[in-house]
Amino acid sequence: MNKYEILFKGVRYYCTKSGPQNGVQSIIESKLVERFKPTFIQVLNESHMHSRGTDTHFKVVIVSDEFKDQRLVQQHRLVNQALSNELSNGVHALSIHTHTPENWESNSPIIPKSPGCRFATGLLPIVSSHLSDLNTEYERIDHREPIPELFENWDYSIKLPTEQELEQQQDIDIDQQDLDSSTTKTKKKKKTKKLKKKKLDDLDVPERVFDLQSTDLQPKTIDETLFKDINIKLHDYQIESVNFALSNHRGIIKCATGGGKTLILASFIKALGSEVPTVILVTKRSLITQIYNTLVNLKICEPGRVSMDFFQINTVTISTLQSVKKIQEHCLKAKVLLVDEVHEFSSPTAKKAFTFFDNAYSRFGFSATPFKSDDPVHNHTITSTFGTLLCDVTTEQLTKKNILSDALIHFYPINGPIVKLPRGTKYQSMENVVVSENEYLNESIVKLVESIPSGRIMILVKRLTHGDILSKMLPNAYWVKGDDNVETREHVIQQLRNSNEKKVVAIFSSIGYVGVDVRIHHLINASGGKDPNMTIQKLGRGLRKAEDKNQLDYHDFYFSEKVNKYLHEHSEARMTVLKKEGHPVYVENELIPLVK
Repeated sequence: MNKYEILFKGVRYYCTKSGPQNGVQSIIESKLVERFKPTFIQVLNESHMHSRGTDTHFKVVIVSDEFKDQRLVQQHRLVNQALSNELSNGVHALSIHTHTPENWESNSPIIPKSPGCRFATGLLPIVSSHLSDLNTEYERIDHREPIPELFENWDYSIKLPTEQELEQQQDIDIDQQDLDSSTTKTKKKKKTKKLKKKKLDDLDVPERVFDLQSTDLQPKTIDETLFKDINIKLHDYQIESVNFALSNHRGIIKCATGGGKTLILASFIKALGSEVPTVILVTKRSLITQIYNTLVNLKICEPGRVSMDFFQINTVTISTLQSVKKIQEHCLKAKVLLVDEVHEFSSPTAKKAFTFFDNAYSRFGFSATPFKSDDPVHNHTITSTFGTLLCDVTTEQLTKKNILSDALIHFYPINGPIVKLPRGTKYQSMENVVVSENEYLNESIVKLVESIPSGRIMILVKRLTHGDILSKMLPNAYWVKGDDNVETREHVIQQLRNSNEKKVVAIFSSIGYVGVDVRIHHLINASGGKDPNMTIQKLGRGLRKAEDKNQLDYHDFYFSEKVNKYLHEHSEARMTVLKKEGHPVYVENELIPLVK
């Protein structure tokens, strides 16, 4: 049997490997066990890490009293002597790591020490699953202190013993040993004196209040009555999502746009209580306003806000990713980290920000599209930080529940103009010419808007120059971009939720792709794009229902290959993902007949 310990950022796994071993590996282990009677031994076959040789590279870690008073060179020589036959028959190389029990304990070693055995805590469920698949027994010893508010029956009266209480207990133990002893008086005094020199740090005392709690701690749960005082009833999937979070302590909550992710986030805070230090990270200022209003309107708390517009810190604080560095000390005190639109948090800037939250025991990421099918690095980054997927609430499920609108997808052909670009033209320059400055496309957009008699219409663009051009061609339309202040954005967003005007048109830059809560009848995607997740996010802007709306008309443009092969591929990709989402897709006639 081969016992070893693995550490995952504060969580130790003591494992006993019972799976098959290489024959030479077994012989090495048995020889060393026979010779040294070790308290710990591990033999690793590392042949796969070397380009030459087969099953001939081994790493040995051994802890034994035999190494006491021996220099390191002498310790290694003893191991080599014990394996003299094996080293001359079939072992190409041997890496030796020797320790005495005292040295081993004081250094708190982590074995194996190779990079492949260090994981972020978000990967713990995955690692546990793999250890089970490998027929490996393990005991999880978690050194982190859980949040008491996660549990229904946490006993708040239990406290860790003070140093004075430990000293008193130590004296009681010593006195008891004196009473039980039948040795001479002189021996008693020597023993008592020796025991009193024992350091408190060496006593077997609990390090966490959690270790003193009952073994049948139950996770806190919520039901549909969580907001009964303000007459708000949660949907079943929202209740289930919050309860998954309360019982798992970290993970990814995937919920389609319009499914109420912000309400799920707010419900989790409500369940814990607003006195638990919590930081909510977002990438857009509009999300700060949206989450702030939700928490205030639900009478949960008045959170702090940190961005280029605000600097207010509270027990619950919402911050943009760009501004979180201003509150690093506050982040270190946070027990909970909640990240909205978590799919936007795999950048180096986000990774750096996550290092501010070493003490955040609970971490949750929220998104309609957390993972990318073609980007495993992104997926592993998100998973390692937050954990595995806890729930997946799809657009189709929400539509069947009559929570989201049905969507009709319209694609309009763009067959011109055919522009010959110089060889070596960069993609950005091509986009400017073929999309932003494409008079035929822009006139088609204007005609489409004019053909809609009434309703709330949202137009998405990618480049600011494109928005500038369209705003001149549609003088009555709002034009919202990143440098607008919060009040301006909120006014336009409110107009797209509910307006007394018969017809409202608003052009949005990329800030409108995600995290904007509107109730629109028509969405015009003039921003193109190939990424399936972003296509779903854009469509999601228009799927929320309203009293005067049960259906969304989504309008897009299908570029022919003769206009541009890249834009043609992107059009195909958008059409494919929208069909996969279960929406009916129609290829319409040209909005403006192209003059040949």
